[in-house]
Amino acid sequence: MQEGTNKLLAACRYQLQSLEALKSLLTSNERISAYMLELQRRKSLKQNKSPQKALLPCTGKVAISDIRMPLIWKDSDHFKNRGDYRRFAVFCLLKIGTEVYDTAMINNVDRSMTDIAFEDVITL
Repeated sequence: MQEGTNKLLAACRYQLQSLEALKSLLTSNERISAYMLELQRRKSLKQNKSPQKALLPCTGKVAISDIRMPLIWKDSDHFKNRGDYRRFAVFCLLKIGTEVYDTAMINNVDRSMTDIAFEDVITL
């Protein structure tokens, strides 16, 4: 996945394509990191072989929606229209155990915005 995304990133001609490729790369890196941590945890549990009964977690479903992030800008930049004119792209990663979920990317975030709202519904 990482090699394919790196090749895609090198071939991108437009900024939006590059942003989506970078998002995919970051998400896959987080997934690999989560899997490696789980593998280390399982190896350590296997080595410790304690005679105690292992407790099994209760499984259930959780839905996460309407994620909102307030933005804080300098007062002089926000109200007096000063400062630079940079724009940002933002997305949210949810990492629960070994599962990694991502939201859609919001582009053109600038200092005129006071908060970001992700409309995705993620069911775990």
